[in-house]
Order: sequence, then C-alpha cells, then structure tokens
Amino acid sequence: QSPRMALAAEFKRASPSKGDIAVHLNAGEQAQKYASAGANIISVLTEPRWFKGGLEDLTQVRLETTGQAEYSRPAVLRKEFTTHKYQITEAMAAGADTILLIVAVL
Repeated sequence: QSPRMALAAEFKRASPSKGDIAVHLNAGEQAQKYASAGANIISVLTEPRWFKGGLEDLTQVRLETTGQAEYSRPAVLRKEFTTHKYQITEAMAAGADTILLIVAVL
C-alpha cells in the first residue's frame, strides 16, 4: 500500500501580521468541517493576546470531533507559546492530544 499524506488544519482567529481573520467563528463547527474533509490533526491557537484564541476553542474542537461516525477523530494540537510545565497539563485537561514546543522559546 502506498503511503498516504496526512492533512493538518488550523483554527486561528487572528494573527499579529494579518490582524483579525475569523474572530466570530465557532471553533467546534469549523473543526467538524475540517475533520469531514479528511484532516488528521487540527491545530488550535489558544494564545489570547495576538491570536485571540483560548482554551475554550480547544475544548470545543475536541468535543465536536469526538464520536463522529463519518470520520475518525483527528488529533487535537494546542498551538501556544508553551513556557511553563503547567501549560502541558492544562492542554491535556482541555482536550489536547499534543502540544507544539518551539525550541527557541525554551
């Protein structure tokens, strides 16, 4: 069987370079769309100041993509400037399967 490419999708409300992108979108509904389109992982920006995200977005993504029969649940990644150990536990408690660590920040 030939290798299959994995698809990663990202939920981002804003960015420092682009400004507001999708401030009023429902994270859970968007995640369902990503998952039904075949996303294997959904990255959720949870940083509030620059990206206008939050842990609520991550929890919504996890809840809305769990138990859906039409696709297998994608992994949920917390994308945040992780600088403290407690943020790893916090991510797990909010429903993340994995986190992003940026080595330059450590």
